[in-house]
Amino acid sequence: MKKLVSFLLISLIMIASLPFQAGAAGTIALSAASAGTGDAVTVTGVNSPNAWVAVKAVDGLGNILVFDTVKADNNGAYSFTFTVPDSAGGTIRITAGYGANVASADLSVNQPSPQDHTVTLAVNQPGAGTVSGGGSYAQGADVTVTATAASGYTFVNWTESGITVSSNAAYSFVMGATDRTLTANFAAQGSGGGGNNGGGGGGGSPTPTNSASKFIKAGEGGSVRFADAAVEVPAGTLPADATLKVKQLSEKEAGDLVPSGLRVKLGSDVYEITTTGGRNFGDKTITIRIAYDPAKIAEGERPVIRYRDETTGEWIDLPTAVEQGADGKWYAVTQVNHLTKFAVFSAQVQETVKKVIVLTLGRREAAVDGSPYTLDAVPFVDTKANRTLVPIRFVSEALGAKVDWDAATRRVTIKDGGREIVLTLGSRDALVDGQTTALDCAPAVLPPGRTFVPLRFVSETLGAAVDYDPVNKRITITRF
Repeated sequence: MKKLVSFLLISLIMIASLPFQAGAAGTIALSAASAGTGDAVTVTGVNSPNAWVAVKAVDGLGNILVFDTVKADNNGAYSFTFTVPDSAGGTIRITAGYGANVASADLSVNQPSPQDHTVTLAVNQPGAGTVSGGGSYAQGADVTVTATAASGYTFVNWTESGITVSSNAAYSFVMGATDRTLTANFAAQGSGGGGNNGGGGGGGSPTPTNSASKFIKAGEGGSVRFADAAVEVPAGTLPADATLKVKQLSEKEAGDLVPSGLRVKLGSDVYEITTTGGRNFGDKTITIRIAYDPAKIAEGERPVIRYRDETTGEWIDLPTAVEQGADGKWYAVTQVNHLTKFAVFSAQVQETVKKVIVLTLGRREAAVDGSPYTLDAVPFVDTKANRTLVPIRFVSEALGAKVDWDAATRRVTIKDGGREIVLTLGSRDALVDGQTTALDCAPAVLPPGRTFVPLRFVSETLGAAVDYDPVNKRITITRF
């Protein structure tokens, strides 16, 4: 009996001295008990030595917010850092391990209140009319402001900083990330000159506004907008101070300029842009943005801004990018060094035409060559590495590359012509044509089961340029 007891005691001592093994209770610790969306949280603990530890974050509804794996060291210690997604809120459960060997901890997530911005309304002259719809709105809110003319006056347009933004008395837009001050402009109804023979008493309304103009100093630059067209003039572009004018052509005027066979390809109104100074700017350019109707862009084609050659009467293609404005509309964008008439057309995709992808941080809405596209996972910023992460398959395939996934090695291979990029989940080492390149942050699998990678690394390795608009949080990827 004494021998049996001694044997059992020795066995227990030996088991206690063994390294941590699978099946034992792992440990977990969080770098913070609470965090806000976008914050970085580090998960640490001990699990089985050299084991792959699955780290998962789940909200109160059972939605998986974060899922990735990290390898424990020889002593079973592991560490993993993730960014709290924008969709997180309340208490989320963080787990680490496999099977029964799982430890968990709770993280309290505080979602920031939406930042409100103010819409201030004004009237160009007292007593001319009234306005409504001003107030405080969250970014992304749908806003409608309304102008009502007083007796003896007629509504003309809404302007912002002297630029016409709408000629509709009820103006609707999506609230952006800044405050707005809108002015409703009214005009007194005409007196005299009424009737076909110019007899007495009037009551006729002024001619509807179809243009906007602005005096621009050459050394300062400026912008002019009317209806769905806007022109941006950088400082030093104009040869001298001049007044720039954007005019929206009538249906008849546009019909006289666009051949009947080409009218079916029109995706926007036709605009004439003129100046009181020189119309050609040499090696300097201005930017033109024209909103178009995606429904008028044929399948397999893309929106292209064309200018009218005043000598031949032909409409000539311009290199065109696309972007979605804060008002929710889609815009074709180009740079030109001369002024004439411009419009957006639906055109066949040519090999020489650049590929343009537009993404917005935190939003599923995207665009590929002007065609709207809805993502199943939103781009976000890894705050620890200060890098934008995007779904690898969407971006790579939109740029024309092929993507393969090897579950056994946890590798993603991107092939584009003779170029090959190999990325491994959880590893900051990437292979580009067989050469090792260090990444700022490792690829990871995030909800809903999509692999995210650093946007700039993948895009630029595939020969694309990346531009970021911090005001609208918009990313534009361009590839020729």
